[in-house]
Amino acid sequence: MTARTAKQKLRAAKCASAHYYAHKGMRYQITQARLKEFLNYNPRTGRLMWIKQKGSRKPRDIATTINPTNGYIQVRFDGCVYVAQQLIYFYMTGKWPPAHIDHRHRKPSDNRWKFLRPATHAQNAWNSNISKNNTSGYKGVHLSRNSKTKPWAAVIVTSGVRYWLGCFKTARAAATAYRNKAKELRGEFA
Repeated sequence: MTARTAKQKLRAAKCASAHYYAHKGMRYQITQARLKEFLNYNPRTGRLMWIKQKGSRKPRDIATTINPTNGYIQVRFDGCVYVAQQLIYFYMTGKWPPAHIDHRHRKPSDNRWKFLRPATHAQNAWNSNISKNNTSGYKGVHLSRNSKTKPWAAVIVTSGVRYWLGCFKTARAAATAYRNKAKELRGEFA
């Protein structure tokens, strides 16, 4: 492995501090004008494309790549890698999002404007897919060991409070109870 040059170390420090400060309410000094000088965003398709030549990138080249570990789209801009939906929110509003950008329909690779919304960490987690370990096929529903006649239980946890919704004859009935309570507690992020 080769040693990193001073320039590479400085860039890594800048990107690391940009990531750190992003969570503290401060951002790396990209202006909306600079972003729009180099990138074009199409709200209907969700695509970011280069406007100007920047290194090996040519105008009209797609400016994004998909992160293979989590499926989110990312953009390398001024030597730093950004999650695309954060840059898109900044591009469209001129403000950095307060915490997270949630995909309404749970598809991390689809950055069409109508599917993006600012969210807290909790709201973003509420609007997640079911766990890969889920055996019922429904969010918040599991088999109950206590009831033979009503084997499906529904539980929801919101803001640290666990709500027991009861036992049901079918997983679908338990899922309906979960969805109704989620809408009541979480609103549009249910």
